[in-house]
Amino acid sequence: MGSILITGVTGYLGSSLAAGFLKSGQKVFALSRNDEDGSRSREAIVRASTGFGFTLTQEELSNLVVLDSNLEALAVELDSGNPELTSDLNTIQFAWHCAAEMSFSFKKYLHSYESNTRNTHAIYCFLEERCKNLQRLFYVSTAYVSGLEMGNIPEEMHSAPKFVNPYQISKWCTELSLQQLVTSGHKLPVTIFRPSIVVGHSQSGWYGGKCFGLYMFLDGWRLALALGSRKFNLDIKPYLKQNFVTIDEVVENAMRLSDRRIEQKKLEIVHCTGSQVSSQLTVDVASRIMGFKASFAPPMRPTDFLVDRFISANKPFAVANDFPFVQNRLSELLGENWKRIEIDRAVLRILIEGYLSVQEKVGEGSLSRSSKGFFILYKRLNERGVGRYIKPYVGKKLGETMLGRVMLPMLLKK
Repeated sequence: MGSILITGVTGYLGSSLAAGFLKSGQKVFALSRNDEDGSRSREAIVRASTGFGFTLTQEELSNLVVLDSNLEALAVELDSGNPELTSDLNTIQFAWHCAAEMSFSFKKYLHSYESNTRNTHAIYCFLEERCKNLQRLFYVSTAYVSGLEMGNIPEEMHSAPKFVNPYQISKWCTELSLQQLVTSGHKLPVTIFRPSIVVGHSQSGWYGGKCFGLYMFLDGWRLALALGSRKFNLDIKPYLKQNFVTIDEVVENAMRLSDRRIEQKKLEIVHCTGSQVSSQLTVDVASRIMGFKASFAPPMRPTDFLVDRFISANKPFAVANDFPFVQNRLSELLGENWKRIEIDRAVLRILIEGYLSVQEKVGEGSLSRSSKGFFILYKRLNERGVGRYIKPYVGKKLGETMLGRVMLPMLLKK
């Protein structure tokens, strides 16, 4: 049995995938940065295994080998003569590249491009040269490289998508880069693996704790509750649907893709998408659990504007159109082994309760880092009797307004 190489094992998907492979008895090499003793990687993988409802034994964890993700340093070590490392790399059969810069901020556009596109190019070339028995690189992209495309979204390269954030742009650039490598004479085959919006575990509700996708909306609603507002407006379309896929569906299909024994194309694109869940259903389930009442309407009150600003990064996907992703390849490639989990009201309830169990309680102390900043800002302004001034400005970047540049430093000073 060959071994697996995974990048991004301290992240949500990477740690979950590593835990799954280790539990199956495979040896896992993890490329990780700033983790000299491997403790960060091991801790993340153990957390993931707990979230999946199983325990990794010491014997299973002993199959984890953490390597520094500095490819130049690894190359120097190999060239200087390290037969053990050379032998280890030659046992790698498949590689899963999960590491990514997830920021939606255009201030980090160049960093996103460097991390997601140029780093992937470097990893491809390194693995092709150094891992002599590597059969395939699986690159984790996103189904949303389609941009805001309308109509059925095929499992193919997209020529000129309309993007709304640098994460999409850098992922699209990376796909083009890999396509160019594969079609220009390089020998390492590639599978572009495109999950949609990855949510928590369908049975435990466990999630990675980051404020992305569904969890940005949940964080925003908890922000309103923390501000004492149980009624607020949501400026999103209730009938539009987001495509959520549970982490256990993603991991099981990823592992089965690695294990298939059929003829494979040199470059293949695979959607791993889940269920179309309407905003109306998400809000209905969340409001019953969290104790709020939301109306689908433009913001009117200061809290409405604050929440609207908080969810702005993901709002385009809740007001543009549905995203009906075509998903034929997984069923073709995996046949009866294709794992499918429908996200209905019951599963959605598990996901939201899992989120709340991580957050522990509604209030400032358990808010995520980003929503806590919004909470503190609003609270201090209200304490100084200037909450009524928020409405005209909160939909903008505060630092770009006269209020932000002149008054906020004084208002927020402790």
